Amino acid sequence: MGWNKGMQNITIYQNQDGRTFDLIFEYGQIDHQTLKAACEDFVMETGIRGQQRVAQNNKQMWRCINNSLTKQAKAKVLSYCNDYEINNNRVKKIAAPLLYKTIMHLAALDSNATDCQLCANLRELTSYAIRENGNIDKIYTYFDQNFTQLKACKQNIDNVHCILFIAYLAIPNAEFNTYMHCLYDNWMDQVGEMKNIKFEQLMQHAKAKYDLLLSMGKWGIKTKEQEEIIALKAQLEGMKDAALQISDKLKKAAGKKTDQIKKAPKGKIKRDLKGKKDQKQDETWKKIPPKQGKPLTKKVGKKKWHWCKHHMAYTVHKPADCCLSKDQANKANMHAKAAIKEEDDDSTNCVKALLASINAADNDNVE
Repeated sequence: MGWNKGMQNITIYQNQDGRTFDLIFEYGQIDHQTLKAACEDFVMETGIRGQQRVAQNNKQMWRCINNSLTKQAKAKVLSYCNDYEINNNRVKKIAAPLLYKTIMHLAALDSNATDCQLCANLRELTSYAIRENGNIDKIYTYFDQNFTQLKACKQNIDNVHCILFIAYLAIPNAEFNTYMHCLYDNWMDQVGEMKNIKFEQLMQHAKAKYDLLLSMGKWGIKTKEQEEIIALKAQLEGMKDAALQISDKLKKAAGKKTDQIKKAPKGKIKRDLKGKKDQKQDETWKKIPPKQGKPLTKKVGKKKWHWCKHHMAYTVHKPADCCLSKDQANKANMHAKAAIKEEDDDSTNCVKALLASINAADNDNVE
């Protein structure tokens, strides 16, 4: 008959709300005390089924579970023995269903953190669907793994239909997308076969359409909007690649310049620095004028230097031979000539004006 069949089963129970379920898949649907009371019927010798085959099934089940545990797991479970053992005439006996519920509890499947993670996984169903290119089989497996565990932990999931529809509508296939849009509109309007449809039936519709398109070789045909998005992404990737290439070239150019600096002979660098220092010192003494009464010439090294009043510095040329002095003289002569010419022009204009006045007076007298 098995552990979940007929009167000898040890996994099918009815919870405090009167709902019948399988403990293996929905262990969180029943509280500890209700399950313990149900187990006493076949664990205790005085129980209603204490002398029936169900008692043997219980013993086989807990031994099977115990043999599957590691030493560390057995040690951990043993500290919770009061949760799965039942007193039978001062002898403690193990109730396999209670042992299973305890182990599942310790596995943290009903912890708040796990529940939050499972809910987050369901909310990520759309991203998963896109990532798997709309593979309905993988989407169904992903959904079932997370949803079943939440259900086992007695967690209610709202908007399951919305979660599924959003994921289906994001699948990059033109014909499947059109089909799911039609189902979604009918579900929103609650008409036809979509009226009060269960989410399991919705998943069956999606699976059937997926299998049909797959067999016809039409799976993977994208919508116009999806093609445009792909084209834009390709352009963006191209721009990124171009930017990276430019960045690499700039880095290589900077690297070459750094290498050239590093490869320059140390002696040459020192000589260049020394030359600049000597040049600065050389320019400093040349600009210091001789004190009053001191000679205007001096010998530095092998050269004779003359104080040039035009350059205001010591130079190798004499002040009389300074080209700057000649330029200044030429400019002065040019200014003088221009002034004389201007005076001559003014005098000529005055004479012309005087003659014009005399002629005008003579004309008046004649009249």
